[in-house]
Amino acid sequence: MLHGLSVSNFGNDLNSGLSEDKAWRTLNRVSVFKFQKGDVIQFRGGDLFKGNLLFNNESGTDTEPIRITSYGLGRAVFRSDEGSCVSIINNGGFVIENLEITGLYDPDRDFAKIQDSDVDFRFSLMQKLKSNKILIRDCIIRNFKNSGISLEVKLTPIRLYKYTTENNTISDCGDIGVGLWGLVYQGYISDRQ
Repeated sequence: MLHGLSVSNFGNDLNSGLSEDKAWRTLNRVSVFKFQKGDVIQFRGGDLFKGNLLFNNESGTDTEPIRITSYGLGRAVFRSDEGSCVSIINNGGFVIENLEITGLYDPDRDFAKIQDSDVDFRFSLMQKLKSNKILIRDCIIRNFKNSGISLEVKLTPIRLYKYTTENNTISDCGDIGVGLWGLVYQGYISDRQ
C-alpha cells in the first residue's frame, strides 16, 4: 500500500496523486505543489521522468522530513537535459533515496552544448528553516557536467547545516562527484565515486 503521493508514467497531472491509480505524471507537477512535513513523494520504479525537480517553498522537520523515493521494482530515473535535475533552495528536512538521477554529459566526448548541470542544494536564509538537514542515500547519480551533487551554503554561523550522503554511486561527472562550498557547513559523506 502506498503512503503519500504517487508519480508514474501512467499517471495524469490532473489526478489527486494520492494512490498509484491516481498518480501524477511529471516532475513539473511535483515542483509546483507545496508539500508539508512528513510527506512522501513516491516515483514508480523503472519509469523515466524528464525535466527538473524544484523544492523552493517547503521544508520538512528533523523528525518528519519530506521523503523522495521510488516504489515498486527498481529505481525511478530522473533525467535532466539542462540545468539542475533536483534543486532544493533555502529548505531543509529532506530525505532523497533509491533514485537514479542522470544528466546528458559524456566525459568521453566533447559536449560543448551541454549546460552546467548537477543535483543542486542552495541555502541562504537559514532562519526560516524548520530543519537544517538533508540526507541522500542509495542513489545513482551520474553524467552531470559539473559535480554530481552540489551544495552551496551561505548561512549565519548560528546554526550549522547538516548534509549527509550514504551509499550513493556518483560517476562520470565533468568536475567532481560532490562539491561543498560556502560560508558555513557541516557535512558527512560516505559514497562510492
